[in-house]
Amino acid sequence: MITVAITGGTGFIGRLLVASHLQRGDRVRVLTRTPGSQPVGTVPFVGDLGSSVPIAFADGADVVYHLAAEMSDAARMQGVNVQGTQRLLDAAMGRCGRWVQLSSVGVYGASAPGAAITELTNPAPANAYERSKLSSDRAVALACAAAGCDWAILRPSNVIGASMRNQSAFALVRSIIAGHFAFIGSRDAISTYIHVDDVVVALRLMASAPAGSIVNVSSDCPWTLLVQRVCERVNRRQPRARIPLPLARLLARTMGALPGFPLTPSRVESIARVAGYPDTHARNLLGYRPRRPMPEGFDDVTAAVLSCSTS
Repeated sequence: MITVAITGGTGFIGRLLVASHLQRGDRVRVLTRTPGSQPVGTVPFVGDLGSSVPIAFADGADVVYHLAAEMSDAARMQGVNVQGTQRLLDAAMGRCGRWVQLSSVGVYGASAPGAAITELTNPAPANAYERSKLSSDRAVALACAAAGCDWAILRPSNVIGASMRNQSAFALVRSIIAGHFAFIGSRDAISTYIHVDDVVVALRLMASAPAGSIVNVSSDCPWTLLVQRVCERVNRRQPRARIPLPLARLLARTMGALPGFPLTPSRVESIARVAGYPDTHARNLLGYRPRRPMPEGFDDVTAAVLSCSTS
């Protein structure tokens, strides 16, 4: 039995990580702004990354998992993701055994055409969220090195699952059902999703990874296979339409802001990308093996959409 302290423990990934540790019989602390919102069986510590973190939250914890982050409000990203991480570090250094940081492959930015992104790729964040996550990662490395605290950083790709709050994966399924989906660019384009269950597995492995480890995890899969899998589950024909990438970029740039228009610049690049995030390092270093690889791992998202459409 160990003691773990988790930020973001009421979120999409955090709740499943909490449940995983509770099932093992571990003592689980959760940082929360709202007492009573924490999962049953955990010990709540009232605090806010945006203002103050109680020292007792991390005191004596074997592992601090830092999952909390601001993902939608750019005006709050610096305060929560960067300054909030520093507040947590200030409260935790010298008081915990290991820090595990949940980051994002977004810190690498866009890869060169056809170039896979690995842990050796130089970070090149392109937006406020990605920049804030990279700054947070660097703050962790510096603070832990100074305090002699073990640390590890996990960078997953697009995390999906039936309980996710982000609607992008559900929108993809709905577009296939409606017959509106079209491939973009090369036939070699790949999707870069990972199931939330596998992110939890990887986080747990990071708790005992070599100090200073940075690991990417993704379940890369050709778009053709992912869409075929969804079509089989929703009883639809595989779409054949394919939009040339230059045209898709033009449409997204000129019409992407219109309500209901399906193409945005980020969505176009996501569907058209031909390089992903190999999990070779995770497999070799951690012994990581995905339990819900794509395209099968997408099934519960598809099932959730079908359930809503029939209820």
